[in-house]
Amino acid sequence: MKCLKCGNKLDLSADCCLTCGTPLDADGDGVPDVLDALVERKARAILAAEQAKSGPPGTLASAPVVEARRQKRETLAGFLERNRTAARPLWLMNSRVLCTISIVGFVLGGILLPACGETLVLERSVLAASLLCPGVCPGCSGPGRIFTWHESSNSYEGNVSTQLCHSPTVNVNALSWSDVAAREDKDLQPYRLSLWSSVPFDFTLVLLPLFAFAPFLWAWLRKAALAKEQLLLEQRLRELEPG
Repeated sequence: MKCLKCGNKLDLSADCCLTCGTPLDADGDGVPDVLDALVERKARAILAAEQAKSGPPGTLASAPVVEARRQKRETLAGFLERNRTAARPLWLMNSRVLCTISIVGFVLGGILLPACGETLVLERSVLAASLLCPGVCPGCSGPGRIFTWHESSNSYEGNVSTQLCHSPTVNVNALSWSDVAAREDKDLQPYRLSLWSSVPFDFTLVLLPLFAFAPFLWAWLRKAALAKEQLLLEQRLRELEPG
């Protein structure tokens, strides 16, 4: 290392330059001044290199970052334009809506309504029995009654259900589930209506309001989703605008 004043080689074990007598640690910080100057030069070199990468003072971002932000703005602007031009009909029917209606109709009208609503709650198959019971036996009419009970034997254990129509011969309103369970099957056969007969009727009964209202609901949901997306895109575009 050389003296900062005379430029001659220094002996760091001495307190001053042996040539010109300049103190090696004039500021008294315990570090020779020549080392302080060396560190400062290194720091300035590192800072200059960083500034060269990021651009001149006052530049907010380097050229690649600016280009990336520009491309992102263009992409978001394209999404926003597509959002604004997207159709917003009051009534919407497509394959997705049709599939949803079919699944909901099958679950409600094909499973829950005949198996739970009519069998356990109403104890009557109102629509199917009213239409089909007159053809089961002479003088029969609906809605009849659905009887449910639990059976347990060596060969079977579970719930049992049977649906009987109103008839001049058998007063189903006066029967209990134990009366029906105790009677022979052949005695009930002339007045019985299959529980499966309710499925197509209940399925159709649920599908009608679904087809009437679901397309309007789906169109409203689509419109709300597009409006939310538009607000989000506009906000992100404002955030990317150059300051």
